[in-house]
Amino acid sequence: MLAFDSTNPPGVGTLYGSDTVWDELVTIDVATGGATTVGALGFGSVKGLTYDPASDRLLGSDVIANQIIAINRATATGILVRDTIRRDVGGLACRP
Repeated sequence: MLAFDSTNPPGVGTLYGSDTVWDELVTIDVATGGATTVGALGFGSVKGLTYDPASDRLLGSDVIANQIIAINRATATGILVRDTIRRDVGGLACRP
């Protein structure tokens, strides 16, 4: 339930996580492990996260609704990309 954007901010990157209890996107300080809430995802159970550098998008998988969503990194708002064929897709990965 983690994704790393190595390009933002340049030279540092941002580690993202999904809080499945509160259905929120968080950023994680890699030095301390502390999490900061970005906002509500708007989807019920986002367990898989990945950053796609080719499209500069953070993507997530909602395992209850069986959907792939694009997540705004500034607001945490999720937008439906597509329904999945499989149930309970809890992990995502992008190929650069």
